[in-house]
Amino acid sequence: MASRPPLHSQLSLYVAAVIMVACAATGMLTGAFAHTLASKQSPASPNGPVISGTAPGQSLVTATPSPIATEASTTSTATNFILSITLSSRALATGETFTVTVVATANGAPVAGLTCTLRAPVSGPPGLFSDWPPAAATDASGQIVWTLTTPSVSPGSYGIEVDAVGGHRYEFHKYTTLQVS
Repeated sequence: MASRPPLHSQLSLYVAAVIMVACAATGMLTGAFAHTLASKQSPASPNGPVISGTAPGQSLVTATPSPIATEASTTSTATNFILSITLSSRALATGETFTVTVVATANGAPVAGLTCTLRAPVSGPPGLFSDWPPAAATDASGQIVWTLTTPSVSPGSYGIEVDAVGGHRYEFHKYTTLQVS
């Protein structure tokens, strides 16, 4: 007949199992709670997300995009604004001037004071510039217009990406491409 382990050994195994289950349950509940907190949005300000930053210190020329303009938009539910980037032309030669218009809206209303930066795309085609224009903040109509000159680059497809940081410091970006001949 096999001998049974003493009662205190059986109890210690049982207690260890209960402690492990309790720790696992606590960890799962903590993760669910953290996810719930991270998913909540802060109350929206009337002007959209509040972003710190400074304007580039130069007057911006407003231009009406030509019929061959291109537009790309993205929506971030975490920041509750839509960001779009429009080029006045998608096919340019070295030395040609063009405009990049960025518009930010939230629930159909313009977002003023949103700091936006132009840069090379994070993924996709190479960036058009080696020196990008300074960051700027959207005006009362929710837009920024940069007037730029196509640099001397090899013919090909290049990208321009707009980057903005909204509420909860969520960062998102959208790029568009243009062809240099």
